[in-house]
Amino acid sequence: MKTTALLDLRLANQQLSVHNFTKPEEVVAWMGALQAQEYAQSQWAIGVRLPGLQDADIEQAIAEQRITRTWCVRGTLHLVHADDVHWMLSLLAPRIISGAASRYKNLELDEKTLKKTQTILSRTLKNNEPLTRDELTAVFHKAGIEAKGERLTHILYRAAMDQLICIGPKRGNTATCTLLHAPTAKPFKDRPAAVAELAKRYFLSHGPATVNDFVLWSGLTITEARKGLEAVKPLLTSVTLQQKEYWMNAKQPAAAKPGLYCLPGFDEYVLGYEDRSHFLPAQHKNMVYTTNGIFNPVIIHKGTIIATWQRTFSKDNVIVTLKPFQPLPAATLKKITTALQPYASFCNKQLSIMPIASLRRAK
Repeated sequence: MKTTALLDLRLANQQLSVHNFTKPEEVVAWMGALQAQEYAQSQWAIGVRLPGLQDADIEQAIAEQRITRTWCVRGTLHLVHADDVHWMLSLLAPRIISGAASRYKNLELDEKTLKKTQTILSRTLKNNEPLTRDELTAVFHKAGIEAKGERLTHILYRAAMDQLICIGPKRGNTATCTLLHAPTAKPFKDRPAAVAELAKRYFLSHGPATVNDFVLWSGLTITEARKGLEAVKPLLTSVTLQQKEYWMNAKQPAAAKPGLYCLPGFDEYVLGYEDRSHFLPAQHKNMVYTTNGIFNPVIIHKGTIIATWQRTFSKDNVIVTLKPFQPLPAATLKKITTALQPYASFCNKQLSIMPIASLRRAK
């Protein structure tokens, strides 16, 4: 398989060049989970895969907890379908909690203290009134527990891992926490069955992908990841590129003709793979992601990243600044403007791009 064909298939499976769903929660379930460190970026991660929606539609799905925002895959914030959050946390949280043991010790958060904080959270949030971090700090202080900064973060993090709380709706621009009210779906018969389900979600939505890609995305051990892949191989087919084996849907439909896409920061198209060399030139990777884990919004053309972009808001406009890797032809700049229009509509704003004249155009 050629690299271009592999990228075409990923664009289709990631619902960027084709669109098989109509509801935000359907996209989230298909993808398995969507990175959600930055809330507005995670909204657009759904929006770019569901043309025609606005951020208010996705906000409603999250407010109604059809989608849950919580610490989940790899212990980082993700959007997860409400029906999936309990089994995913049951599968992934034990290893994450074990890995945080030394940090809990340094913060003087023993199991007795953590259990007490969860009792307080359960009692305080039982009336479905989401509270901010500052409000929770005050609640814990009244109960004789110091809970500020990183200590509060780990208290809330552990409560989310233990399926007690999740991130609630925003109050203005301030995040809140609320009790997790996702339905308790029927659990898988055993851990291998849950691993297989996670593998199925990943390879169908992210394929073609390698087992090492799945390890990076899921946080599972290589042993469990291989077992999960083995369990779902009847659903998959493999292709080879540069002596690596890639797995994808055995019923893979023909990929759509690739276009140009303006993706959010932390998008699965970038974050979901160990090897990013197929779509990101090595000399430009520092423009896309940093050593402290920040992934910038990117522009994809024919499957390859050609630029990053940033946005700021005024009352009526979203102002986009482009940072191309190299001078872009006028035709490509026009495609970028066209591709950004849906984002402006998504935000219910008018699009304003920093003067194209400020960018050196390729001749």
